[in-house]
Amino acid sequence: MCIAPEAIDRFGKVLRHLVVGLVDQAIGLRLLSSDARVEPLRLGPVQTLIHQSIAWPLKRRRLAQLLDVLAHQPPKIVHAMTHESYFLALEAARSLETDLVLHVSSIADCHALAQVDWGSVGSFVAMSERLRAMLTDQLKIPADRVSLVLPGVAASQNVS
Repeated sequence: MCIAPEAIDRFGKVLRHLVVGLVDQAIGLRLLSSDARVEPLRLGPVQTLIHQSIAWPLKRRRLAQLLDVLAHQPPKIVHAMTHESYFLALEAARSLETDLVLHVSSIADCHALAQVDWGSVGSFVAMSERLRAMLTDQLKIPADRVSLVLPGVAASQNVS
């Protein structure tokens, strides 16, 4: 899972809940970030990999170094949390020949998708009906590639 600093700002609590929920599962997860704030999320099967910022002028070299590290134990799925990590996720999925999932949680994420070739993306996760509609109606992404996952926890009350 590629996590930009902005994603930690927006989804820090969600990420903590995810990590705790995976403690008893046989699911390996690596959190890739240039932000050391992901380090406390390392727990049980969840690993963290802090990398140097992948930005100009060393963008290609740093990306190649990170992809080399990932190639030793390639993931089955690469997942980007926000548009700030789409580039890294696209390059990792392409290089490692694995499936790609892009999380869409803001209009800025949709605008970023208008600027990239999303044809290699396996699926999209939209956090609202409006974002799902933007993906399918405006960006013409096939509806079967877009899943709607509303934030929050569904709860029900049993009345006896």
